[in-house]
This record gives sequence, structure tokens and C-alpha cells, in this order.
Amino acid sequence: MPHTYIGVEVLSMTVGQRQTLIDAIRALLPERDAQPCWRVHHRMRPDNNAAIIEAFWKSDDVTNTSLIRYFANAFDVATGTISSTTNSTIYGRVLTLIHSGIQRVRFIAFGGIGASWEESRQAVLAYLSANLLAWE
Repeated sequence: MPHTYIGVEVLSMTVGQRQTLIDAIRALLPERDAQPCWRVHHRMRPDNNAAIIEAFWKSDDVTNTSLIRYFANAFDVATGTISSTTNSTIYGRVLTLIHSGIQRVRFIAFGGIGASWEESRQAVLAYLSANLLAWE
């Protein structure tokens, strides 16, 4: 299980869809852990359309294919109706999910796939520093 930071940004969703997304992400996260540093931590962007989540993620839950399948099920749409684009940035790997030709949500694996906790943390710090106005 990787202990890393994942960014989530809502691009185009109704209030109901946004709540479905939040509930689906919460279901992926461990509820509790005896180690305080391993508990889920998050930071919301002031506009409430993005968050950075630090957690112990199940490796199988954070692959492109599993995220598409998982969110198709959560939103009760066929897997084949969700497409995606991926690219790499200086902060990590970005996955954008598209439904009905509209970009709906973006995920960023800070530090990239397979990053250590420290690599992921450093990528988050660089991202927050570069995007200070949006996150303060």
C-alpha cells in the first residue's frame, strides 16, 4: 500500500455528482489507523473544487483502469462511456476522466506512480508553492 498524496480536482460536475465523487473517494480510504501519521489527511482548496489527500492507498485502487472502473460503478455509467487522458507534469502523473465528451475530474499522483512518501510530499510542496494564490 503506497503512502502518498493524491490530488483531486472537480472540472465539471453538478452538486449531486460532486457529492457522489466525494462519497466514492471516501470509500477508497482507510477509515482509521492506530498510527496518527497514517490516518487520512486532506487539504481543500478554498473554492472547494479540489483537494489534496494524504493516505495509505491500496495499490490496486489507484491505477488508471481501476479508477475508471470504480467511478463508472459509483456514477452508474458504463465503463466504456468513460475515457481518459494521461500526462506527466513536474508534479506527477495526471489522469483526467472524460464522460459525454466533457472533462469531469482530474487526479494527480504527486511524485508519480510508485513515488515514496517523501517524493510525493516534495511534489505537493512544489505544487502548492507554484499555485499559492489558488490554495491560500
